[in-house]
Amino acid sequence: MILFANKILIKKNISNNTILLLFFIIIVDLYILFNTDKSLIAFTAFSIPTIIILSYYNNYKKNIKRNIHIIFILLIILSILLLNEKFNCNAMMAYYVFPYHIFVEIMGLLLFTILAYTFLLLE
Repeated sequence: MILFANKILIKKNISNNTILLLFFIIIVDLYILFNTDKSLIAFTAFSIPTIIILSYYNNYKKNIKRNIHIIFILLIILSILLLNEKFNCNAMMAYYVFPYHIFVEIMGLLLFTILAYTFLLLE
């Protein structure tokens, strides 16, 4: 979706190197799906839009670039929260019963709201 939105709104094709990198990430994603822990798929899911956005970065307006910095910071925070939940959830639940996943959900909601707003600015 992000790839098509960028291609239509910016009217510039993506480079062949970026397409090869995206293809490689999809292969890694499929490997993770069939051979390892499924929770790691989130990181390949984050990397695909990140690579697409970075490939079009020089074509964005200044206000959109500012939002992209915020999006990347939120992606890093969300990744840390996901890793924390994956490796420490049982210990945290043993210490205090609380729906810790809500922090991941709130950060994801905030991230995708800013992402949607950013693409609204592109129009």
